[in-house]
Amino acid sequence: MFDDKEMFVKIISDIINKQIDKIFGGLTGIFKKKYNEYKYKIQTGKAFEKYIKSSIEKYKYTKTILYKYEPVLIEDFYVNLDLGLNDKIIEARRVKNLIVVSNNLIITGIAGSGKSTLMKYLFLNSFENEEHIPIFIEIRNIKKNILDDLFEMLKEYNFPQDIDLFKKIFKNGKFIVFLDGLDEVSPDIRDKIVMKL
Repeated sequence: MFDDKEMFVKIISDIINKQIDKIFGGLTGIFKKKYNEYKYKIQTGKAFEKYIKSSIEKYKYTKTILYKYEPVLIEDFYVNLDLGLNDKIIEARRVKNLIVVSNNLIITGIAGSGKSTLMKYLFLNSFENEEHIPIFIEIRNIKKNILDDLFEMLKEYNFPQDIDLFKKIFKNGKFIVFLDGLDEVSPDIRDKIVMKL
């Protein structure tokens, strides 16, 4: 999937451009007057594009027990999983299979069962569904709260320096957020995160 870098960059650009128009089209009132400028769309789109390219490079490789010293492409060794929900079996091969079930899902399992690998795999394959801008967050890196930390992270990619705009965009936009490591934080923090979802 990531071998043809030129094609992949085009896919990312298409997704971002499509969603940025929807995001800024959804701004109303004072936000529309203040931010419905071409430069904000361009800057926001480029920031998301840089973030996604960087995240793909970061998450497309992983180390495993078998490959401790040499990272390998996730897609080279990933084995598709089926998830259980009540009496249903959900094929976790594609993000769209999960979105149909619910917009908010928590995947649980014992340590070492492949939850993080599944999250990375789904993140990397979410580009097939051009309806969402994917965001991957490792919960252990959260310092304040998810939105504030995500804003700080996106500022590194030259996202507009306006937290109000970011929160409005996040609420209006079509994002799919992958939170990895829910089982790695204390129960009280986990409960707060789950309640916000």
